[in-house]
Amino acid sequence: MKKNILVMGFDNSIIARETIVLLVNNGYSIVASYEGDSVDKEQFVNDNGIESDVEFVQINYSSNKSINSFISKIKDREYMAVVNCYATLAETSNKGLRHEFFDFDYSEFSRVLSANVSVIAAVSIGLKDHIVSNGCIINITSSAAYEGAFATISYNASKAAIENLSKSLANNFGPYRNIRVNCVAPGWIPQSESVVEGNIVELANKCTPISQYGKAIDIAKAVLFLITNNYANGITLKIDGGITSSYLMYLLESADLSGNDTREIINQLIKLTDTAKSSICKTDKEQ
Repeated sequence: MKKNILVMGFDNSIIARETIVLLVNNGYSIVASYEGDSVDKEQFVNDNGIESDVEFVQINYSSNKSINSFISKIKDREYMAVVNCYATLAETSNKGLRHEFFDFDYSEFSRVLSANVSVIAAVSIGLKDHIVSNGCIINITSSAAYEGAFATISYNASKAAIENLSKSLANNFGPYRNIRVNCVAPGWIPQSESVVEGNIVELANKCTPISQYGKAIDIAKAVLFLITNNYANGITLKIDGGITSSYLMYLLESADLSGNDTREIINQLIKLTDTAKSSICKTDKEQ
């Protein structure tokens, strides 16, 4: 019998793509969702050097009809695991990142929550009779689940919601068919090597205790671990280099107690913080 795994978010998530490669190399057959107009399976297989057993199925995360059709299409087999990697953020009309405090849009906010949270519930519950006993569901959340946002309010809220949703699913799937539901919470995972030294990402790397940026393969390995661990249930694995265990103020305090002069750094940070906060205090007209 084929060891089928559904991976959501192929053309949206580098974590999804890395997870697919790792799972194929470990003998699993993959059904992968994609949202674009087309997908080049042959190029994906060649680029990653895998003996591919991957089937691609299209979905529109903003369409109830498409989501229901997707679920119906993939009910022709049983799955050992469902891995939800898809995520989206609120966008402006020109596809830029939206600052939701200054430029709130109800439709965009609702779209993010629906695509990031409701689709997980729909797919997971829709496949409840097509996941094998002792199988599992793994939802990719984020370190953003533990942090309040300034700009990406809907995204952070959705990631926190996924963790709570996963606990509710674990409560029900366990007694139903002994199916486990867990989360993996990545820290900063750059989309490519070319951006690892850029701006905010670089600062995040420096604030991470392990002092290196995360890679998609780190998350994929955590997914594989949860697939093969039959006792992990209702948990979240934080694969974030320790960034959610760190606090910039304590880092500066440590440097100060070690004999370093941190006054200039602290004064610059105070000025930057004042600038950021003052921008929030401005009216839309002043913006």
